Amino acid sequence: MYRFLLLFLLIPLLSLSGQELHLSDSLGTEGEILTVLTGNEKWYLSIETDGIVEIRILYRENVELKRWEIREEPESDGISRQETYYYKGTLREFMEWDDADRLTAEILYDSKGIFLEQRLYLYSETGSLTGINVLDKEGNLLRNSDLRYREIGALREISGSDADGEFRGNVAWRTSDYRNLFLEDLYIRDRNRTYRYGYKDGNVISRRTYQDDLETEKTVYTYHADGYLEKEVTWDNERNTMMLHYYDSAGNILVENFYDNGILSSSLTRTYEEGRMIRQQERGAGIRVLWTYEYRDDEDEPWLSRSFRNGELIKEIIRDDSAVREILYRNGQVVYERITGQNEPEEEQ
Repeated sequence: MYRFLLLFLLIPLLSLSGQELHLSDSLGTEGEILTVLTGNEKWYLSIETDGIVEIRILYRENVELKRWEIREEPESDGISRQETYYYKGTLREFMEWDDADRLTAEILYDSKGIFLEQRLYLYSETGSLTGINVLDKEGNLLRNSDLRYREIGALREISGSDADGEFRGNVAWRTSDYRNLFLEDLYIRDRNRTYRYGYKDGNVISRRTYQDDLETEKTVYTYHADGYLEKEVTWDNERNTMMLHYYDSAGNILVENFYDNGILSSSLTRTYEEGRMIRQQERGAGIRVLWTYEYRDDEDEPWLSRSFRNGELIKEIIRDDSAVREILYRNGQVVYERITGQNEPEEEQ
């Protein structure tokens, strides 16, 4: 396994032919071909290849963010492929595929490039994934998962164990419904804690958590006639609390109520318009906090946000293309004001 990785890391990164430049996005999608860089591209992708090695580099504002190095080697029975992924110059993942384009090995690294774990994927003669072995740096087994199938080829069960053979969990599908393969029960054990999920018609309807064989938490899910999750109730038996959520058809939380010892302690309600939240109100301990949001037609982020406490304006946030203005109020008077630049969040790795 490591000989492939070492070979891959030693690939010379120069003299590759066939370079192309494309407009792109944060995922590295190939967009419009660029004939020349103007310096104003937010995202662009460089692709270089010599027919065996391909190097794809994603730039954000002319600074390298992500790099993929892909090598395809002809073999007697096909072509194998290895891919190495870097984020901000740090090695994050190595993957290897066989001639049938099945992922056979994977090595994961943390944000500093330090080895995390190695995964080996096992397949049957018919090509079905039958097992996943997770190894440490020395090649010792940490844990594994086994997959079993019905005669018709449908997945029937997944189970897992650790290096000592201790059972870690099990997933079973309803045997009476071969066409839809709906889950019926999911059982996961993690040391002294156990999680059990119940399903009906493909939807999870309950989740129970046990510790030392005692139920500590229970969640029940209710679905609308149209199929979307409408209500979720969670009981914490240890703290004697309950959390209630109501959802709309888009999955947005409309109501969030928290009960302590059977008494409503706090309530959060949200109002949406065309998929965007325009109002949020929280009530609890005699305090009512209201947020309102205003949007421009083509934007999902509000340009104006206001916060009220018991009906009194306490905060405004005003956004434009170049700055964010934050204003705090007390007794109707401005007591603090700050203007900052528009800083975009860091892209996910």
